[in-house]
Amino acid sequence: MPSSVKNRPTTDHETLFLFSKTADYVYNADAIREPHVTFSQDSKMRGGRNHFGKKDGTPEQGKNKGNNNLHDGRWDQAFHPLGRNKRTVWSIPLGKFREAHFAVFPPKLVETCILAGSAEGDLILDPFMGSGTTALIAKQWKRHFLGIELVLEYGEMAFNRLAKLDEQLVLF
Repeated sequence: MPSSVKNRPTTDHETLFLFSKTADYVYNADAIREPHVTFSQDSKMRGGRNHFGKKDGTPEQGKNKGNNNLHDGRWDQAFHPLGRNKRTVWSIPLGKFREAHFAVFPPKLVETCILAGSAEGDLILDPFMGSGTTALIAKQWKRHFLGIELVLEYGEMAFNRLAKLDEQLVLF
């Protein structure tokens, strides 16, 4: 929830937990990679914007000293072609759905979790379905879903929202 406190820093994050019952679980790092920032204006490395293609232009002379690709100005060969590994802090705008209650999950948050932790055709469980954002994103990415909602009004809202996409939807 947004906070308007004035006597301490405003809480501007939520903690997200990724749990698994077994050691053999799906984690698809490639599906949620982030763009590399090393050669962009967002780089925080000393010299990070001014070393690409320059002989001995690495910002970390000691750490990668033995890698010829790096010291020949070939940093591009040291990075994964799909992007960097997802970081633990994600900047995601708030979500909204006109008919829904205040706690609508941002679709991008749900999408990141579903893509990271499942494969096409997997079952996504949402035990607190609310307005149905998780189910909507699951369907979009070709996953099956099971949604549970205690509040009848929210369950109906989610059902109506999803019925527009799928005539085979089942309500219990």
